[in-house]
Amino acid sequence: MLTAEARTAGQYAIAEYKFQPRLRAASPMFSGELSGQVFPELAGFVRTRPKPEAELVLVSDRNDPILAQWHFGRGRAVAWTSDDGAHWASDWRKWEMSTFLGQATDWAAPPPGGIRGGVPYVEASYADGLTQITVDWFDINLQFVDGRDVQISIIGSGGKDRKVNAVQTAPGRYRAELRDMESGVYEIRVDTMTSADRTGAVGGVVVSEASDTRRVNADPNVLRRVAMLTGGVQLNSLSEVALLPKLHGPENRFDRSHLLVIALVMFVVDVGIRRLLGGPREILSRLNERVRSVGGMAGKLRGISWYWSRPA
Repeated sequence: MLTAEARTAGQYAIAEYKFQPRLRAASPMFSGELSGQVFPELAGFVRTRPKPEAELVLVSDRNDPILAQWHFGRGRAVAWTSDDGAHWASDWRKWEMSTFLGQATDWAAPPPGGIRGGVPYVEASYADGLTQITVDWFDINLQFVDGRDVQISIIGSGGKDRKVNAVQTAPGRYRAELRDMESGVYEIRVDTMTSADRTGAVGGVVVSEASDTRRVNADPNVLRRVAMLTGGVQLNSLSEVALLPKLHGPENRFDRSHLLVIALVMFVVDVGIRRLLGGPREILSRLNERVRSVGGMAGKLRGISWYWSRPA
């Protein structure tokens, strides 16, 4: 049974028929020499559902996703639901498959600094009290630049300059981390010293005030109203915490023991009603008999009224 279900699910997930994909949204992946061209047919694809944040670039004749792009944090992602041209996209291989894949790769993973080879690319972020400064460095041939001394200057709004040395953590990547920075806006200057020349780059970061140290003043009127509506007690100082059992003792609370007593009383009442009147059907039958008897009594009363009102 499991094998049959898996086979059925696999058949439904794969769609194999010829169709021409439609361009639903403009994308840099089809710029340059691919701009305005007619797309070749596809012979199949894998059915899937687009992510909420994804932008559909190509769709099938039934609006199934064929090509999608989206941003993931600071990065980019591309999803292509057909194959690499071996079977389903064989016409695309005869077309401009290599150009399309190259432009898709360049959009999803552009080299740091774009086409400005030889200039360091600075990226800084702040989260949970930690400031991270990352420097990616490629040369003009887009080769990693390793083993260099990278000095970072952090300049605050008051002009105060603080210098730190970045440590190489990966090919072409240098990083510095700081935890003792005050809140504010900072300019970041990267100075890379080499034996031949001196190269620099500029960035920035905003250090926000920590949420756990931010002072928040409570509204006493709101607290008083909340305490009144919920049966609580408003405390004016920390010393009153020790008085909570006296201010709000067990006799003033509605806990599970009260619910248990109420449930027990309702159970006894229910049993008594069933003993005296029977079950729900019997009670309904007796009510119907009473209604019919009242209806018959009303007919008799109307007859008596008719005899009294008939003229002599």
